[in-house]
Amino acid sequence: MKQKINIKPIQYFPVSKKPFEFNTGLRKINVFDSKQSEQIFQIDNQWEEYRAAKLEARQENIDKYVCEQDLNENLARNCCAFIIDQLSKNYPQYFSIEYLGGNLTFYSKLSSEIFTINRSHELINVVSNSAKIEYTNLLDALVCQLQEDIARLKANITV
Repeated sequence: MKQKINIKPIQYFPVSKKPFEFNTGLRKINVFDSKQSEQIFQIDNQWEEYRAAKLEARQENIDKYVCEQDLNENLARNCCAFIIDQLSKNYPQYFSIEYLGGNLTFYSKLSSEIFTINRSHELINVVSNSAKIEYTNLLDALVCQLQEDIARLKANITV
């Protein structure tokens, strides 16, 4: 059974009453709920809308939206471990993990999906109460649990 989310989205609106000026760099945005805004991944009552948009995009053309090029396997494993850790620690009401028989089981109450993951952070199995979604790998499956899109860019910097 899917769990409903009762968290309102943070209203990011960094515009001040001062004259507009353009500066490079980052600055802190003052928001009312600082605890929620400090989360790397934010889950709120718009989760279902974001999820629906991701699933619709996958049906349109998965290769257009799910792309991996030159992704180091170790980096991919570390990204997956990080996402699982952040979701299960910051949102235990929606995500949980359990170790069974040498594998990790990741539960998403939001999507009603259960992911079985081996020690190498490879997706072994997906159990879903809704329509079966074909994930390309574990990173793809985890990104579909997030509201955010994920991009990793390779920077070639020369000095």
